[in-house]
Amino acid sequence: STSTASLESALTAWRAQIETDLKGADFNKRLVTRTLEGIALQPLYTRADLPSSVSMAEKPGEAPFRRGWTTQWTCRRLQSIHRPDAAAFNKALRDALMNGQDAVVLPRLDAPGPAWSPSQLDDLTTALADVEMMAVPVHLGTGADPLPAAALYLAHAKTRGIAADKLSGSVAADPIGETARIGRAPADDAALLDNLAGWTRWCATHAAGVRTVGIDASIWSAAGANAVQELGFALATLAEYLREFEGRELASLTVLQHTLVTFGVGPKFFTELSKFRAWRVLVSKLLAGMEIDPAAAKGMAVHAKVGSWNKTQLDAHANMLRSTTESLSAVLGGVDGLQVPSFDEALNQHSVMGERIARNLHAILSEEFGFSNPQDAGGGSWY
Repeated sequence: STSTASLESALTAWRAQIETDLKGADFNKRLVTRTLEGIALQPLYTRADLPSSVSMAEKPGEAPFRRGWTTQWTCRRLQSIHRPDAAAFNKALRDALMNGQDAVVLPRLDAPGPAWSPSQLDDLTTALADVEMMAVPVHLGTGADPLPAAALYLAHAKTRGIAADKLSGSVAADPIGETARIGRAPADDAALLDNLAGWTRWCATHAAGVRTVGIDASIWSAAGANAVQELGFALATLAEYLREFEGRELASLTVLQHTLVTFGVGPKFFTELSKFRAWRVLVSKLLAGMEIDPAAAKGMAVHAKVGSWNKTQLDAHANMLRSTTESLSAVLGGVDGLQVPSFDEALNQHSVMGERIARNLHAILSEEFGFSNPQDAGGGSWY
């Protein structure tokens, strides 16, 4: 077409001018940047770089989900709250919910160190007092075995007269990820997978809004993995769970509808943005290869956790800037939930001001910058 010919002519002229300006220097060495993922970043991108396999007719919410799971802003505002006891946690949680937070993130039952964790029913009851569990999702980390946390959570709901089918959030276990995190299997692998399959099967019938299968890919980025490696480990974990649960007569569609994947977010803005977009495509291809309808990938949820490995203790306020750009890359990548730490978490302080700044960052991204207006803000970038 005429437009294609004009573009090719313009690119040829541009390249000729660049070669002149370089005065004999190597174009690839001076202007092409190679990332840790092995990607060669060019100095210029145009519509000529769009792969022929990508159709301009693709829309958000359609497989293979190159443009996102959904057409609407769905990013939940997640925030960890660190307090020494259940009563203090409840006070801070209610304050957070009244000031913009729209989800509850409880500490793991086996949380290390002196921090409080809801290991007893009385503690959980105190922590969630006056919190409308039918209005906000509750996320309770479980480690490798979901049953202790599940029993505690359901017992609390029963004491408050809340039916299981009214609950939402996650009580999700990741035995594969936990094994990688601590360097050994915390218990018998088969028994852990049996428990996870049973918990997922129960929720599919009685508590459809609760996610049970966790894939915590953030452990890999925290350990130094680049974006491609983090995606690869997450994809391998998903494939393994699908195979294991198939042998336990649990339908793949059920597994995907109850799966929550959590990625870390690092400082490479465009790489991180692309990572979340690439995840959806990879999952679609994985499902097609396993003879599962790729559209089933839409049932999954993806959360992002702003990383801690690049946060500084020397100038903690600089962490606000880093968290902002990292959060934005995740939001533009299309995550379903975002967890932002306090800027002073690197100092192990978790101040009220730090929590407020983190919470306000969610509000700025969702309500002030206008990123929620376009269906896919990154979809028009050739880069």
